[in-house]
Amino acid sequence: MRNSNSATINDPDPGIARRLIAVRQQSGLNQSAFAARLGFPRRTYLGWERGESDPPIWLLDALHQEFGIDPHWLLHGPGDRPRQYGAGLDWARFGRLLVAVDREARAAGLAPRPEQICELTRAVFEGAPEDEKDAIERLALTFKTMKNRNR
Repeated sequence: MRNSNSATINDPDPGIARRLIAVRQQSGLNQSAFAARLGFPRRTYLGWERGESDPPIWLLDALHQEFGIDPHWLLHGPGDRPRQYGAGLDWARFGRLLVAVDREARAAGLAPRPEQICELTRAVFEGAPEDEKDAIERLALTFKTMKNRNR
């Protein structure tokens, strides 16, 4: 039996159980419908919601795919209010990088589509912040090379 004041490494995480309940309630589904939508039997899901066991790791992907839930939030919180995937991103940094990537493309005489700029920005953004200057410089060189090949 688990002591409610302290969990051991083998005990289910009560925070995950609380956060699963919050996601289900936000979705407006009952336990059976929620479990079915995630592809699990109701009985299995109830064990997770009651904190009797932890869900499998692939539930993180299912919650992300079905409800847009941030997997990190489900595992670690904070709080019991569901956080959508991406809500914890540094949007100011992403915006700054977006402007830099677009500026370099236009400086090279290219006019990429907005979705191309976003994808290139995402690639830079997913790297370490300390490497972003080098990544932008490599992109600028690539843009210039692309422009020269198209002449």
